[in-house]
Amino acid sequence: MVQFFKYHGIGNDFIVVDRLSGGAPLDPVVVRLLCARHQGVGADGILSIWPDVIADARMQVQNADGSEAETCGNGLRCVARFLHDEGKVADQRAVIVLRDGAGVHTCERMTSERIRVGMGPPVWRHPDVPYGDVDLQVAETVIRARCLVLGNPHAVVFVEDTELEPWSRRFGRDLETHPVFPHRANVSFAAKTDAGFRVVVHERGVGITLACASGACAVAAAATARGVWPVGEPMQIELPGGVLTIDVDAEGQLRQEGEAVRVFTGEV
Repeated sequence: MVQFFKYHGIGNDFIVVDRLSGGAPLDPVVVRLLCARHQGVGADGILSIWPDVIADARMQVQNADGSEAETCGNGLRCVARFLHDEGKVADQRAVIVLRDGAGVHTCERMTSERIRVGMGPPVWRHPDVPYGDVDLQVAETVIRARCLVLGNPHAVVFVEDTELEPWSRRFGRDLETHPVFPHRANVSFAAKTDAGFRVVVHERGVGITLACASGACAVAAAATARGVWPVGEPMQIELPGGVLTIDVDAEGQLRQEGEAVRVFTGEV
């Protein structure tokens, strides 16, 4: 039997598995079964927490299709909340450090359910994405996207249409698997608002999600790089599951803040 903990970050839900005392990695077949909405526990992915010599813990991210992701912004908040909930943080200090496939992240507990996470700067030149703004052919439509890497590869598409989900349903999968992305990509469709941006994300290995924090950060990075949002001014990213606060400083460092909620615990 394996104990698990169900968490969500503004609707992006995860099965959290504590491996701090040891255990074997989960096979991708098991991951797919557990994440299945009707036959399993149901989740967008599984977060396994491992001991680490550099940080307080290491987070492994497995998507619902069994593939592994380098990072997950909502997952970082959920794992930080889990470590606080379970008393795994020495002296219950507010700031803890987590490591994942993208690097090391500082996670600060703002309230009982709100966590702020340092996501680092975007990488604009990377083998996993084309550089800058690119025109991508999808069937008979040409879509302009700003590409970058935030641990995971991202493509950001700015649109004037306020109805973003039809864009994601029509173009998300084809953009995710476009040949210019050798390891696929997360695709964010964004529309500007007075306070920031409305965003719908087609997540690599998952599909449309209620929230994707790294996608929200990718939108923020692309918006400031294009000059459509001031550097240093926090923006509200409205996702289907809720709102994240993102800020980008003069060095390009990104921080995201939002809720992390425990839903239930169980054994499988």
